[in-house]
Order: sequence, then C-alpha cells, then structure tokens
Amino acid sequence: MTHRKRFFIRIVCWMLAIGFAAALPAVANDSEESDSLAYLLAQMSVLSAYDFETDTAGTAVADTDFAADWSILLAGGGTAAVAEDTAGKYAKFDKYSAVELKNMYFGPSESYAVSYRGKFGEKGHNYLFVRGTQVLKRNGTVMNWYESDGSGAGSGVGGSGIYFRVYNDDQIQVSVKSYDANKGKHVATNEALLSVYPEGEGTLTADFHTYTCYDNGNGTIWFYIDGEHKATILYSGATTYAADNYETVATATANPIHASYYKDVAVLNAAGETKLSVENALVAVEGRVAFGHRNVTNTYYDEIKVYTKDLKIDLSGTSKYGTGNLSLLTGDESTKRCFVGMDTFAYFRNSGGMALNLGTIDLSKYDRVTITWWDAACGNARTLAAGNVNFALTTTGALDTTTNKQVEQAGVNKLASWSLSAAKSISAKDDFRSAETITLPLNSSYSGNLYLAYMGTTNAVAVSQITLHAKAPVKVPETSLWKDISYRGNVFSGYFKDAACAIPYDAGDSEDPGAAYVKFVDANVLSVKAQKSDGTDGKKNIRFVTTVDSLNYKKVGFEITVGGKTIFKETTKVYEALQAGTQQIEPGVFSSQSCYFAAYSLWEIPESAFDTEIKVRAYWETPNGIVVYGAYKTVTVNGLE
Repeated sequence: MTHRKRFFIRIVCWMLAIGFAAALPAVANDSEESDSLAYLLAQMSVLSAYDFETDTAGTAVADTDFAADWSILLAGGGTAAVAEDTAGKYAKFDKYSAVELKNMYFGPSESYAVSYRGKFGEKGHNYLFVRGTQVLKRNGTVMNWYESDGSGAGSGVGGSGIYFRVYNDDQIQVSVKSYDANKGKHVATNEALLSVYPEGEGTLTADFHTYTCYDNGNGTIWFYIDGEHKATILYSGATTYAADNYETVATATANPIHASYYKDVAVLNAAGETKLSVENALVAVEGRVAFGHRNVTNTYYDEIKVYTKDLKIDLSGTSKYGTGNLSLLTGDESTKRCFVGMDTFAYFRNSGGMALNLGTIDLSKYDRVTITWWDAACGNARTLAAGNVNFALTTTGALDTTTNKQVEQAGVNKLASWSLSAAKSISAKDDFRSAETITLPLNSSYSGNLYLAYMGTTNAVAVSQITLHAKAPVKVPETSLWKDISYRGNVFSGYFKDAACAIPYDAGDSEDPGAAYVKFVDANVLSVKAQKSDGTDGKKNIRFVTTVDSLNYKKVGFEITVGGKTIFKETTKVYEALQAGTQQIEPGVFSSQSCYFAAYSLWEIPESAFDTEIKVRAYWETPNGIVVYGAYKTVTVNGLE
C-alpha cells in the first residue's frame, strides 16, 4: 500500500442522483460448510497425533507412546497390539477393548475434530464415540465404551454419546444414546443407517479409509470419509434428567451425579435429509472422545489425530508451586465421593496462597481461560460466600516472605482473575461444579510459566480442567474470505510471523505454517467519519474517511449502500494528513492507533436526495487476503453539519 503526504478535498466523483450502477464484486461465503473439511482443520492445531510407524510389531499398544494421550482399557480377553504388513504398521484390536482420550472433555463452544485411518469388518462392533460422559456405573453396571447397554439394539453399547461404525462396504451406522426409563439400565440406542456410496461401489470393509468427525461445539457435527461429507448431526436443548438415578460413582449409588446432556438430536445424510430424530438424548454437554470394540477381530487403526482450537491443560503434567496444601490426585486416590473414577484433578485443601504451575505457555494466541472447579466438600452441606472462591492467573515471582506461598499482585505478576460474585448454598447431596471464564489482557505478549493461584478463603476446592481458548485461527486459510471479525471493541488486522506483528504471515515460506500470530486493533481505526461540502448549483458533496494503523494492508475501501443498491470503492493509496480549508487533520482523531487516512467522495448530490439515507462501512484486506469490515454508519446530507 502506498501513501501520500497531503490530501485535498477532491478525490473522485460519483453521481448519487442517478443511482448506483456499478457491478458488485463477488463475495465469498465464510460460513462453516460441511464440504470444507480442509479449511476447518487448517484453522485448528493438533492436540494429539500418532501413527505407530516407529513401534515394534507385537508391542502392546499400552506400551507405546500412544498411551501418553490415550487410556487403553481391555476386558474379556481383549488385546491391543502393534501389527505390521507390507503397507506399514497399525494398532490391531481384538475382542473387548476401548481407548479414551485422557484428561480431556469438550464443552460448549469448544470445537474439535478426531481423524483416523481404519479398516473394519462388516457390521463389526467398532465405534467412534463423541460427546459421551465419563465412564460411570449405571444401575450397578459399569457402562464402558464396549459394554452392552441391554437395550436390544443391534449396536447398543456404552451409556451415552453419539457413535459411528462401518456397517458394510457402502453404508455407515450413526447411533444416538437416549434416556429411557422403560429400559433396564435406563439407556436406549437409536440407529440410523446411511448409504454413503452407491450399492456395490464402496470398499469400507476391504480397505483402509480416513474417517473424520468435526464438532463445532455449537450444535453441529459433520462426519467425513476420505474428506467427503457423509453425515450431519444436530444437537441442542441442554438438560439433566432428574429421574435418572443411575449415573453414579462406584461408592455412592444413593447420591447420583446428574450429567448435563443435549436432549434433541437429529441425524441427516449428506443430502440434508433427516434419517433419525431423537428426544431425551444422552449427548453430553461436556463430552469425551473414545473408541469402543465389542467382541471384534482384525480391527485396525492408524494415523489417529485430535484437533482443537483451544489448549487443554493436562493436569497430570502440572506441578505444585509454593508450600500450600495442594495435591494432584486421581479419582482412584480420592476418598471424596464426587471424584471417584475421575481423571487427575488439583485439590486445594486450605485457603489462599497456593498455585498450580501450568507450564510454559505463549499467551499471544489466547484470549480466555476457562477453569472448571468443584466444591470439594463432596456431600457436606455448606454455603460458599461471595468473594470466598478466587482464582488468579499469574506469572513467576512475588512470594509471600512469611509463608513462601505465591500471592497475586496486580501490576507485578497478576494477569487476570475471577471471584465468586454471589453466595452459593450446597446441600449434602449436591456435587456443585461450575466452569468460570477468566478474560486475558488483549494481545498479551507474555510467554513463560503460567500459574493458576487459588486466593480464596474457602477450604477444599478442586479444579478438574483448565482450557485456554484460542483468540483466532492459528493457521491462515488458503483463500481470501470476506468476513466480519471483531473482538471486544477491536477488529482483526492480520496474521503475522513475529510476535511484534510486523512481518506478514506467508504460508508458503513459513517455517511453521501453523504458528501465525494474530493482531487486533482498536475498532475505531476502521470506523467511518463523514464531511459535507458545497458543490455547484446548490448540490452537496460528502467525503467518507477511515484510517489504517499501518501500511501492511493490500487495500482499503468503502461499502456504500443507497436504496438497496450497494457498491464497493477501494484504493491502495493512503495519506498522512487531510486538509479541510485551512485546517490540517491528523489520523489520531479516529484512534491513537490510526496512522494514515483513506477516503472516498460522493460529488454533486442533488437537493432531492438530501434526506436519502446513505449506509457506509469501511473495510480493509489484510496482507493474508482476508477482508475485514468495520461498523456501519448511516448519514444524510441534511444530517451532516
């Protein structure tokens, strides 16, 4: 983008009175479409990936590095070992087994994807589960991912969630668990059989294929085979089932844990036709990812990947900081009823001053942190007073010299914090859990050890999950998109290779194509101001002005709408100052971040159009080809001074 030192009134002329006759540019659709898997995955980072190629044939899967991210569960003679043939190495499962992503669940608004290469027998009981709950007892039976649910359905396994399986060469089956008080375990399985290839043309049971499930976290799941969209699942209506007294931990069947579920679910084929509708579904609001196998032979997996836009902290890899009474436990080590069977959790046993070292984290990619915490009294009635549960995100330093415990000090090491705003009364049968979100400083450049400090005065609080939410995609899409991107009073300014956001990101020459820095600027930079001046013969002119913060943009322009017709006018030239009569105007009148002006004028507007509304917004194209719009401004000639 080029710039000039001084800009005077006349720029270009456009006759408002004759209407807008210019052809409109094509506008790309940036919505999440089910046929855009490559783009969806390009916006995410890989949370876990494994392909077994470096493992020795015959090695138990539990003894490979795959087990660092996944729990392997075997029963009934089940085996899971590395197998090898001329094409490579795979994980081979037989009989009864399951694998579950460790220490992770995906909550509301958390998008994720799981992808794998697999080869399965016809109508084999091999399942990919999404949005299932933690494995717990139901009516005295452990409802594992491979356990029969007793519903009588042909594929009825597990206690909750949605699962996919290969049915034959040409078809897949999508099953949805639901609550049914008439069933022995209060669980039913609802099945939809989908034809994904013309009859006789598929090879799902004969060959390896790549299966991908993408969940946007906001009510839609898309399922793909070899990158082609094959099914859509819609979910909504979060609820709990008050009569469901079977979702319990092993030691407390009298005190059930009521998980939250999405109750309304629909399964659609690739053409968008509804093939199954389910009420009272058991599709978990906080869902797990798992694979289940029931009495199978020769089931193969390879290239198993999990993607996410967010960073989930594995609490088993964290450590205690300071001398406070803080423990890292698993549910098997806990005597507390509400944590039996749970993954690793941090247990703050007394008040204030304790901190959990979350490890080295670059905060430039994140804008929020969600902390899921529990009242760890677990069955003891009490009231949590307002202000008595407090968490802070802190950096290194600032120890209390007396207790040698970390303390939060605003301006010293405190980044952000959260405090319980209202009292919460908890009954003896209430396992109180809450997920709180702490907002981080915009464009935080901190990179280093990050600590979660507990500063409350309430004894016995547990943290079961910590998630850092990405503030924007971490990888630039390959095509330009016209989109509105805003963020707490700021607008998107581009992807960059460096933390200072000075060198535009280029996927073609980046050493790490998944590590772009994201820049936001004050939304006022991209706002619009309008000035009126006299034309000839009683007509008027309007000049629209916006600004940019740098010369990194490819172009800047205005979208102008009058009477339902819209044109786009853009420029690659900007200016350091404007001259209006004898007065020189600087870009800082828009924002302290504004450095250059861009402008466009409508000339010779007739008096008959002085009360006609003109709707305008500015836009710029980032160096990565993404077009971003500012807020609308509506003016009339008579409304301007």
